[in-house]
Parts: sequence; structure tokens; C-alpha cells
Amino acid sequence: MDNHIENALLHDRTLSEEDDDTDLIHVNIRGTCFLTPRETILKISDSRLAVALNTQQGYNDKLCAYYFNREPDLFRIILQAHSQGEVHIPSETCAIEVLNEMEFWNIPRSMIAPCCTGKCTSAIVEKTIALTVREQILGNFEKSIGCLEESHGWRRRATELWVFLEFPVSSVKAKCWSVFMASMVILWTLFTMLMCDVNFRDPLSANWTHPVDVDDRVLALFKSEKWARLWLSPYAGNPYLIIDVFVTLIILFDLTVRIVTCTEKRVFYTSAKLVEVIVVFLNVTFQTMSVPLLLARIEITPSLRYMFLGYVSVGMLRPFLIIRLSNAFVGLRVLMMVLAKSATELVTIISFMVCGVLFFSVFIFLAELGTDGVFMSPWEGCWWSVITMSTVGYGDMYPHGWPGYVVGIFCTLSGIIITGLSIPILSGNFNSYYNHVHMAMAEIREYMNNNRIT
Repeated sequence: MDNHIENALLHDRTLSEEDDDTDLIHVNIRGTCFLTPRETILKISDSRLAVALNTQQGYNDKLCAYYFNREPDLFRIILQAHSQGEVHIPSETCAIEVLNEMEFWNIPRSMIAPCCTGKCTSAIVEKTIALTVREQILGNFEKSIGCLEESHGWRRRATELWVFLEFPVSSVKAKCWSVFMASMVILWTLFTMLMCDVNFRDPLSANWTHPVDVDDRVLALFKSEKWARLWLSPYAGNPYLIIDVFVTLIILFDLTVRIVTCTEKRVFYTSAKLVEVIVVFLNVTFQTMSVPLLLARIEITPSLRYMFLGYVSVGMLRPFLIIRLSNAFVGLRVLMMVLAKSATELVTIISFMVCGVLFFSVFIFLAELGTDGVFMSPWEGCWWSVITMSTVGYGDMYPHGWPGYVVGIFCTLSGIIITGLSIPILSGNFNSYYNHVHMAMAEIREYMNNNRIT
């Protein structure tokens, strides 16, 4: 035993012999000795230290003290809880370590001092974020690596390809392919804008009129020539269709390879990837049926309109594939995580917003009753409340009398307060997630560089 510890023990024993009335208890925490009155320990009767004192559990005859293999610096905080009845966490101490130590010594969290509650809450949130990132990113990566190390032959090559496609940070080539696929998704989405532009459609016949014959039920749905041209007229020129088909095939190829090589197929049925699968395969199905006819410039007859209507409709789903960009851009993945994490807070803020809209819509209607304003009903006041609380202020509806001005002032101030609440929540979570995601990506990159799997 170290001479310093022996001298401390001898000194403690001497103090104990000189002053038996104080009834001091010797506690040895990993070689560091503590003296504390018995009554101080018994203030928290359910703590591990009090139970050990009553049952003599953990008492070491050689040391003549109760021995525990814990951190001495943190034990001082535990003694503080027994003596003062509350826990203060020093600024240089990790709050999670203190919480773990309190759990070991069976000290209730309610004893944390109010001045340190915020630090503990922030630490718990940070730990939750770190665990979420590890589960969603590193967890999937570790499963893939585990499958890679256990597999052989074709299965190993397939897993290597899955890691290449799913984790862009695994290599420079994987990053380049991920950026290329992101550009294809963006181009595919831009084609949706062209698809919605009637200027890229063949004009209808000169003698076209809205049919009154109910037999043509598809065309009868559309009230104007613009709607009929948007949904029923083929595209002007074949180059657009050829490029669209080419991009679709590339996206289909990438998705098919990832489905085939995926180590766990349930990933495509329990995550956002299911949306990608549905959108891509619906587009491919209707393109396969419709594009050959469009390239041949075949007139869209009533019998073909249902098929072409389906092709245009599923094309409107393409913007949902933007979630695919989260593989290439870390910021987008972080944003999706933040929105999922902040769902409860956002729902609360939206609830406040809805209550405010309903409240001010009624009051602006009542305030404007005696004027020649535009608020004919509280329902119109709802639109005004939303625009005013969001500080957009289109100016299409506004009060005309001083009672309405007062309502407008309070509505604007309420909107600033409510919408301002969401900014620190989202920004704080975004910074935390961004840091943890970057650390996870760095771990993946370091592992791949050291092992050189791909």
C-alpha cells in the first residue's frame, strides 16, 4: 500500500481515537480516504452509503473503512448531497458522470440544485442525440461491416457495393457517385416543373371545346383548355422524353442495386427509403406504358387518356425523392433528424399558432364591424391572422379603424413571439446533430481508411 495512503489512514485512526464522540465514519474511495459523521450519511436513509453503514456491506477490515471502487472527485459531490441536501455540479465536471454517480449511490435526481438543472437537462439531451446518431448512422454501418466480415464470395462483393452506395464517406469514388446521383435526382425533379408547364405541351386542336358528352369521362373532368392541355396533351418534342427516360433508368439502376445488395431488406420497408421505392417504381411503370406512344407521336385517344393521366399524376410525386439527397449532403440528413427530434416542440408551437389564429380572427371581425372593411366573416379573419402572425403581410386584407389597428398590433406581436420560439429550438438541435453526425462520418472514414475495404 502506498505510504501516503498508510499515513492518511494512521492519521484518520488517530483522529478517531482522540474524538470518539463525533462517531466519524471512514470511507475509502479507490485509495482516497474520507471522514464523515454517521448522522450525515443517515440523512439520506435510502442511499447506498447509508444502507452499507447499516448492514456493514463493503466494510474492509484491513483498511478499517468502507471501500468502494468509484471516482474520488465525484464522491465529494455525493457527500455534499448527504450534508447539504442538494447536489451542485462544478462547471468543469461532466453532468452525465454526476448523474451516473448519483444513480450508483441511489441519490434521487430531485436533489439537484435548481441552478444546475439546466446543465443536467442539456447533458441528457446531448446524450440522447449522440445515441440517436450512433443508432441511425454508425449502427447501420457496423451491421454492414459485421456482415462484410462474415460473408464470402458474391455476398461479400454485394456488401462492399452496398457500403459503397449507402455510405459516401467510405471512399472518394463513393462520394463522387453520391454527388452524381444527387444531380440526377435534382434533374429528375426539374423535369416535374417542365411537366407542369403547359408551354412544353402540344397545343390542342384548333376546334377544341369542352365536351358535353359524358362518355368521355376523363376529359369531362377538366373545366378549361389549360387544364386539359396540362393533363392530356403530350409533350412538345422528343428530346425531353429521351432525357427523362435516361435519368429515370439511372435512378432505377441505383435503387435496384441497393435493394439487391442491402444487408437487411427490411430497411426498405421501415424507413424513408420506402417512399423512394414507391415513387421510382410507379414512374417506371407508367413511363414504360406511355413513353413509347409519346415518342411515336401517337394521338392520345380517349382509350389512352387514363394511362397518360396516370403517367402525369405519378410524375408529380417526384419531388418526394429529394429525401434521397440526404445520402450526399450531410446538412439535409441533419435537418431531417432535427425535424424528427423537434416534432413535439414544433407541434406545441403550431398549437399556439392555431389558437392565436382563431382568437384574433374573431376579434378582428368584431373590431371591423363598424367600418367598411373587408372582413365579412371570421373565416376571412383566419387568413388575415395567419399572414399577420407569420409577419408576411400580403396587404390584401387590412383593418380600417383604430380598434382593428389595436388587434393587428397584438396579433403581430404574438406572431413574433410564437414563431421566435421555434428558432432557438431548431438551431440548438441542428448544431448538436451536425456535430455528432460529423463525428460519426469521421469514424466511418477513419475505419475505411485503416481497413481499405473498398
